[in-house]
Amino acid sequence: QWFTTLADSFAWINRVLTPGGRLVFATLGRGTLAELKESYREAAGRMGIKLAAGRYGPSLQGEAELVNALELAGMDEITTECRTKHEYFPSCQAFIRSLKARGANNPNFRPMSFATERRLMSLMSETYERRFTADGRIYASYEVIFCSCRKGKP
Repeated sequence: QWFTTLADSFAWINRVLTPGGRLVFATLGRGTLAELKESYREAAGRMGIKLAAGRYGPSLQGEAELVNALELAGMDEITTECRTKHEYFPSCQAFIRSLKARGANNPNFRPMSFATERRLMSLMSETYERRFTADGRIYASYEVIFCSCRKGKP
């Protein structure tokens, strides 16, 4: 999510790896923060607002897109494993604070009026806490894709 495009990023990595060199990495997948995205969509729908794609939450790739981009960059022996991890919080407000404390922000954010944004946040929090609660705590999903591949020999 920190690169402009997967194809450009993997092509650059392929250029600097020696033939037979390995690339091993983990990245967040498409299912990351699915609850947050769904809560925003539902809250916006209740307000009659159409949110731009990617407004709330990063636009992330899935396993298939990663594998395809690696193959196009000339990598082989590609293996992936996808795991979903959950983090729990006492409230949606505590979850949002934790994201901000980590420095998570959205470069696609375009401000609304203060009153509209405040109402949307309130409805999103209510939706999140109503729909995504387990044992009295809300949860956030992080889809982590682990990948290993090798630069093909010339």
